[in-house]
Amino acid sequence: MQYLFKIKKYYLNYFIWFFITIFLTTILSYFNSISANTIKIIKILIPIIIIATNSFKSIKKIKIKGYLNGLLYASLIISTLFLLNIILYRSFHIKQTLFYIIIILTSCLGSMIGNTKKSQLNN
Repeated sequence: MQYLFKIKKYYLNYFIWFFITIFLTTILSYFNSISANTIKIIKILIPIIIIATNSFKSIKKIKIKGYLNGLLYASLIISTLFLLNIILYRSFHIKQTLFYIIIILTSCLGSMIGNTKKSQLNN
């Protein structure tokens, strides 16, 4: 429970940045500034980049191992995304499972790199 209070800033930060970038992407798409293929790539890269940076930053505040921080942070994000998906679309596809696995790996990798950087700075 203590972990949730420490990470809530990064959890909310993810959704704020996610909706801002999706809004900007939608505006650019509306004015035909971005092609459809570029939008598909952006829809995948934006959450991955945001999750990696947030897990990188969050490990500096929390005193647990990097992969555990990544798993916990990713599980919070994935559970929210999964519930929204079930509520809004009422379906589940194999592509989403692959995306969730990528989110887990990215979050773990980001927090492990952040933990390594933190330990290098302390020495």
